[in-house]
Amino acid sequence: MEAPFSLGGATTTLTPTTSSDVDTFTPSYGRIRVYNAGPNIAFLSSGIGTFTAAVTGCPLAAGAIETFSVPANHTYVGAICATGSATVYITVGAGS
Repeated sequence: MEAPFSLGGATTTLTPTTSSDVDTFTPSYGRIRVYNAGPNIAFLSSGIGTFTAAVTGCPLAAGAIETFSVPANHTYVGAICATGSATVYITVGAGS
């Protein structure tokens, strides 16, 4: 069984609308904990270098908290909403 999620860095805040919001992060611990505090579904993506998030990314329901593995070479994370807006908090760490 994997250890509970433990903090490993600063939290990045994204505020996607129907336009993509992308920011840098340091995934050195291999996991991110993502919380969608907004009222709409946010579609999440990560990548190497800057990119534009798309609604084909991983959907994150309003109010959802998920933990994801992230490749060590992915240094950007982004989100977009199909409608409306959201506030998405991304925290780097380890465990689940």
